Amino acid sequence: MADGNNIFAPRFNINDVKVHEKKRAYKNFFAIDEYQVSYKHFDGTTSPILHREIFERDHDASVVMPYDPKTDEVCLIEQFRPGCLKDKISPWLLEVVAGIIDDGETPEDAALRELKEEAGIEIEKKDLHFCMGEYPSPGGISEYVNIYIGICDLSHLDNHGGLESESEDIRVFKVKFEDAYNQIATGLIRNSATIIALMYLKLNYEKFHK
Repeated sequence: MADGNNIFAPRFNINDVKVHEKKRAYKNFFAIDEYQVSYKHFDGTTSPILHREIFERDHDASVVMPYDPKTDEVCLIEQFRPGCLKDKISPWLLEVVAGIIDDGETPEDAALRELKEEAGIEIEKKDLHFCMGEYPSPGGISEYVNIYIGICDLSHLDNHGGLESESEDIRVFKVKFEDAYNQIATGLIRNSATIIALMYLKLNYEKFHK
């Protein structure tokens, strides 16, 4: 049980959940697991057994926003996202580099690999700055996302990236940080990890300019 004196500490933990049944209902590029689960209520009672479907990648993810403090520029990418086919603007989203963590990789390893694959940028692990981790949609997706800022030189940035073997077609470009940050308000940047990375840099700007 978490510390009850800390208002932010969870009241319960995994021991207050009972998984009555779990089975894999679907597996292709992604997977869906079906759960029969019950959990403790805040009033001390227990919920009925609930049927829930969870979207599974079977891997967590790493996100990295390349940032050049010398020029105050960030690297963004644009690519097609089938989950955004209903989007009123476009199913091509402006994002930062991201990808799943492969077996045997650390979150940092995945961030460095994806940075090279999607944007053609190579940096060392010491140039990765961890921002935070987050669950993008925990009501139905198990994925946990590690968010980094990668300090790099953007003076020789390519304009195209991605792996043909993964059917990636990625536009790569750089912009002034403040210009990118302002696109949150316009709605042109609406990818959650990208918004978090830009807001983190905004809140911690001085740390990167000492």
